[in-house]
Amino acid sequence: MGDDMDIQHKIIRDSIHGNIRIDGLFLELVDTPEVQRLYNIKQLGLAHLVFPGAHHTRLEHSLGSYDIAGRISESLNLDRETSDILRCAALLHDIGHGPFSHTLESILRVYLNVDHVDLTEKLIFGEYNVYDDAEKAFIETKTVSEILDNYSVDKRLITDMIHGNKTKPMFLSQIINGAVDADQLDYLLRDAYYTGVAYGLIDIERFLQTLELYDDEIAI
Repeated sequence: MGDDMDIQHKIIRDSIHGNIRIDGLFLELVDTPEVQRLYNIKQLGLAHLVFPGAHHTRLEHSLGSYDIAGRISESLNLDRETSDILRCAALLHDIGHGPFSHTLESILRVYLNVDHVDLTEKLIFGEYNVYDDAEKAFIETKTVSEILDNYSVDKRLITDMIHGNKTKPMFLSQIINGAVDADQLDYLLRDAYYTGVAYGLIDIERFLQTLELYDDEIAI
């Protein structure tokens, strides 16, 4: 019976946000090669050479951003469809990062004229794979692009949000790539925790309680 059991959700214990529930579409996305590779990419590149505790990963940060996007959705009383698209964008916003995160970003720009956001877009649209043909035979899970298609998720809207482009409504982009967004709220707390530097400590609960929408934009 156990072998046939279909896991409907997982509860992940995060060092910053506590229990994070992942289910449905998001559970499938977390199991993709594009997201799983983030386990092996340090959030702060080579910063652990100066801050030995800074071994946290892009996956931890992506899950934290996903959780915050969900909490923002609840605070603003957004509908399920809007909440889902926000959480998708938050979970996937960093899948284009390469080794050492931002440390090697300048090399991508100089030699390939792309950055991690451009690569994220290519992965979301299925224009690029994180594995080669030889590895493909050993990978049973679908790609991010295939899963988004299965759930009829608007890929263009997700990538516009990640790029910080104008969206309708505008608050969608602001929550993912704005003045104070889910990405920043997580990495400020997470980086401060793992480096032992207090500069990033913020009262996220108070922040969430003061959020409002005004003319389809975020107001605090």
